Amino acid sequence: MKGITFLIISIVLISCREMKDAKVLKEAKKISLCYLSEEQYDEDSQTQINEYFEQRQVLKKIDLNEQQRQLFLNEFLNQENYEALTRRCQFQPVYALVVDQKLYALFDTEYCPTIKYVNNKEEDQFLGVTTENTLDQVLKSLMK
Repeated sequence: MKGITFLIISIVLISCREMKDAKVLKEAKKISLCYLSEEQYDEDSQTQINEYFEQRQVLKKIDLNEQQRQLFLNEFLNQENYEALTRRCQFQPVYALVVDQKLYALFDTEYCPTIKYVNNKEEDQFLGVTTENTLDQVLKSLMK
């Protein structure tokens, strides 16, 4: 009985979070995607000219226009692209999602498919990305 109750509560909490995430993203004035470097830079080696997330330099940044935004959000919010986090690989973000000038999420869709939701008020939340996801194709086409 405790297991069923826990499962129901988990589903409700996840659903509420998904609705909140969708609302934040859909109402955002500006959404940007960043392609990050593989190399990590400690604070001493970072320059003020470049932008960094998780000690990785932003190599390319695009502000999504309406068409790109819709294409990206369709796949980013598609729950079929996600699963419970079960991998034991080292998360190394490849992309960053910036919403209204604030870091929203870091993710990798290929090598260690994981998304890290960044929230300054709470603990960061991780979610697994399915290996057969459609988000990867959209990201690659947008970042050409």
